[in-house]
Amino acid sequence: MLSLPRDLWVTYPNSYGKGRINAAYALGEEAIGPGGGAAMAKATVGKLLGLRIDHFVMINFKGFETLIDGLGGIRVNVPEPIYDPAYPTENYGTIEVRFPRGEQTLSGERALIYARTRHADSDFGRNQRQQQVLVAIFDRVRERGLLQQLTSLDEYTGALRGYVQTDIDKTS
Repeated sequence: MLSLPRDLWVTYPNSYGKGRINAAYALGEEAIGPGGGAAMAKATVGKLLGLRIDHFVMINFKGFETLIDGLGGIRVNVPEPIYDPAYPTENYGTIEVRFPRGEQTLSGERALIYARTRHADSDFGRNQRQQQVLVAIFDRVRERGLLQQLTSLDEYTGALRGYVQTDIDKTS
C-alpha cells in the first residue's frame, strides 16, 4: 500500500503545468470536463511513479461511512491519543475531536474522522491512519466471509451505488 502526501508537488501530464497532487482531480474536471478528473488523477500518479494506472475506484465520504456501518464498524488500535481542536465540518465550521489510545470499534462517521484528522500530528500520521483504516475494512470483510458470500457482497456494493465511481468494467 502506498500513500502519497496531498501537498506533493508534481508535473501534470499533457502540458497542464505543475501543482499539488491533490489538485489533479479538480484540474481534470475543469480543463477536460466531467469525468476528466479521474483521468487526470490517474495520469498524474502514473507519471509520478513511472507506472501505468489501469483503473480507479473513488468513494465519497458518505459511501465510506455507509460501507463501514454496513460492516458493523471496524476495529482499530489507536497507538497514541489524538486530539484535534479544529476538525473541519461539512458546513465549513470546526469541531473538537478526540480518540483515546487503545483498541476501539469505530462507526463509519468516527472512522472517517480518524482517517482525515491531521491537526494532531501531520500528513504522515494521517497517511498511516488511512492505511490502518483500509486494512481494518479488508480484515472486517474477511472476518465476515463476504469474499466467499458473493450475494452478501453484492448487497454491500448495491448499498454503495451513487457513492462510488470506477472505470472497472463490471464483467471483468
